[in-house]
Amino acid sequence: MVYYRKLWKMLEDKGLSQKILTDNGITSRVMDSLRHNGNLEVMTLVKICDILDCQFGDIMENLPADQVRDKEPSKNKGGRPRIKTEH
Repeated sequence: MVYYRKLWKMLEDKGLSQKILTDNGITSRVMDSLRHNGNLEVMTLVKICDILDCQFGDIMENLPADQVRDKEPSKNKGGRPRIKTEH
């Protein structure tokens, strides 16, 4: 399953808000899909990467579903799922 938590981390690390995406043509529908780790068209991902000057792997990751503790979006941190960690 694809997760976009790297996108949120990148924005935070660069001191940017989601507004940079919406100001550059990323629709509210796409933003909602990002928040809920939904499916996006490749060209939409290309546009996001162009805006942020990055590559796909900088904004998304593919994790097996069994690594995700909460499969439903959490109410915290923009709906990003919690990932199991090994201790």
